[in-house]
Amino acid sequence: MPISHWVSWDSWDSAPRPLRLPIRSESLATAERISFWDDEGGATYLEFTVGMMTFFVILFGIIEFSYIFYQWNAATKAVQFGARLAAVSEPVASTLKTMTGVGGSVKPGDPMPTFDFECTATTGDGSAGTCTNSGAYSASAMQSIVFGRLNDGSGTSRTTCSSAPVGNPLLNGMCNYFSDITSAQLVKVRYQYTGLGYVGRPGGPNHTGGPVPTITVSVTGISYSFVFLNGLMGFGTATVPALYTTVTGEDLNAAGS
Repeated sequence: MPISHWVSWDSWDSAPRPLRLPIRSESLATAERISFWDDEGGATYLEFTVGMMTFFVILFGIIEFSYIFYQWNAATKAVQFGARLAAVSEPVASTLKTMTGVGGSVKPGDPMPTFDFECTATTGDGSAGTCTNSGAYSASAMQSIVFGRLNDGSGTSRTTCSSAPVGNPLLNGMCNYFSDITSAQLVKVRYQYTGLGYVGRPGGPNHTGGPVPTITVSVTGISYSFVFLNGLMGFGTATVPALYTTVTGEDLNAAGS
């Protein structure tokens, strides 16, 4: 045999051999599966539970706080409308209708005497109430601000909340802008002297003269009960702070608006 056909042992040892993978026994794989299902550590389940709870708290928290923010804005809008309506309506403190300031040494043209009347309803429908500093309370004036007016051209106030006819929003009351204002007892109307007007001013509330009050309408006692977060986090009730709007009186009579 020719020498060229000889194969040395060295070349045989250096020749590439096929890769051999380790063979896992079936018994080992079965043991691993049994070990997985028998594992009672619960780390994965615990992590999933914590993650899902966090997710739901964030999700429902966003929903509930967004709704509270919406209610807050609606209440603010209701107070703004109530103040605007009070500026052009019969005063709840009906004492202002006959106040001219004339008397004693006070002469026409002098500054108006100081006054401050804060009126609050003592019944839910506003049929009764009080005003500070011995002011007389007008139930119809309070009812028209809170509940609106009837659509009969008489200017008669409503005693409950109902929607005004389409196209006539001036018949609305505060309750039409924020449905949680179901009671006139939640609303306060304040009339203050801030230096405007003078004694004997023509064109006042009684059209023969009167003050020009600064009017503040406020809503208090509004609260929100949590639904989702009460069950998830134990949240109870959130109280909305008192909301105020202040305007200057314009035409304080029943036909002003």
